[in-house]
Amino acid sequence: MIRLFVAIDFPEEIKEQLLQIRIGLPGARWSEREQMHLTLRFLGELDGANFKEVANLLSEIDFKKFTISLSGVGTFESRGMIKVIWVGVKRSDELISLQKKIERKLVQFGLEGETRKYIPHLTLARINDVDAAQAGLSAKGLSSRVGSLVEEYNLYKSDPIIVDQIHLYSSKLTSKKSIYRKEFSYRCLQ
Repeated sequence: MIRLFVAIDFPEEIKEQLLQIRIGLPGARWSEREQMHLTLRFLGELDGANFKEVANLLSEIDFKKFTISLSGVGTFESRGMIKVIWVGVKRSDELISLQKKIERKLVQFGLEGETRKYIPHLTLARINDVDAAQAGLSAKGLSSRVGSLVEEYNLYKSDPIIVDQIHLYSSKLTSKKSIYRKEFSYRCLQ
């Protein structure tokens, strides 16, 4: 079984900018350079035959080159606890259209449709509140530190990023981090 997702990669200069946002924060697992991408669709685990079929199906998706820009920093919470720090993506009709094409193609193939609304973002860090608490940082203290980070980088905007290809990645989970590997790349029509 292979754990897969479809994503857009970023230029090295954008990744370098994003690495500068990281701060000392107990309980935060910051994304490393090679983990910085914009997920378009998580597929889950597929066997070898389905992996090959999906790889071929993705080559049928046609899209034209477009640009996106990263914009702002925010958080996702669960049960009142901050779980993810992210960088947003400025609204892009072309990005949403591409994501929908991928979704339709994968549902036609037989994968279960995504039930959550697509919110384009790049995960900067995942927060483990247990680790933060063990390091002596209370939930209120954690929230305050993250709030300061969000406030400081709320106006962050990247230069335009050209999207002229998408990638099918595999993901291997280890005890320390996820290891991503580009399996296939798909170029746009123009």
